Amino acid sequence: MENRDGRLREGVLAKKICVVLVVENKGRNLQEINPEMLLLLVLAEVLVAQKLEAKCARFWSRHGDSEKKYKCNFASCDFATRVPGHLKRHLLVHSGTKPYSCPHCDYSCNNIENLRKHVISTSKHKGKYLYECKFCSLHDEQGSNVFKSNFSKDYKDHLMGVHKFTSEKATQVARI
Repeated sequence: MENRDGRLREGVLAKKICVVLVVENKGRNLQEINPEMLLLLVLAEVLVAQKLEAKCARFWSRHGDSEKKYKCNFASCDFATRVPGHLKRHLLVHSGTKPYSCPHCDYSCNNIENLRKHVISTSKHKGKYLYECKFCSLHDEQGSNVFKSNFSKDYKDHLMGVHKFTSEKATQVARI
């Protein structure tokens, strides 16, 4: 809702102005509204419309082309998608490759989300996480202050912030 410097984004500010002006002038005829207020209301609505138009343009640039360009080339498989990464993930189904392995048992799968569900929901791994920092455990023998997360981004941020890893090294360590 806010920019990095703490200011409200244009669209959010315009919507807030619209809400305030509409609430303050609810039930009034246009002739009864202060001309300055009416001008502010119109300007706020224009800003909201411009923001909406930009969002629509972005949406249609990504989703407007109904042709699914990326198609599975296996016989008797009609999978198709607009996103190349989705096809890459789909092809793992045909190859039987399971590149994601549980760090706590011998379970493996072809999808990071299935691995995350396995670690979080299985009764075998109560209190365990997908990512447990082995570098924190080097400094803490009891393991009480070890960083734990189920998300690689959080783990990479931890590695770069606490252990001063480079982005490349953190990405390499966070790979499962």
